[in-house]
Amino acid sequence: MSAARPQLRGLLKSQLKRDFSIAAVLSVGAAVMWQAVVVLPRKRRYEAFLTNLDADKEFIRMREAGVFQSVKPGGEINDEAW
Repeated sequence: MSAARPQLRGLLKSQLKRDFSIAAVLSVGAAVMWQAVVVLPRKRRYEAFLTNLDADKEFIRMREAGVFQSVKPGGEINDEAW
């Protein structure tokens, strides 16, 4: 009884088919996991933040803290910044 002969012709082609299909399945799985674990929770957090955001109140808070150069705390315009 003799051993089976090794596949010499088309070996690279057959291995590439298998490896490419494995890589495609793994990459799609990783993309779906990233979407479920990172993207969707981040979207929900942004949406919750933006529904509760009062932009005018935040501006006044930052103005009073002295964050802006063009507006002094209290609301007067800073001519020295220009």
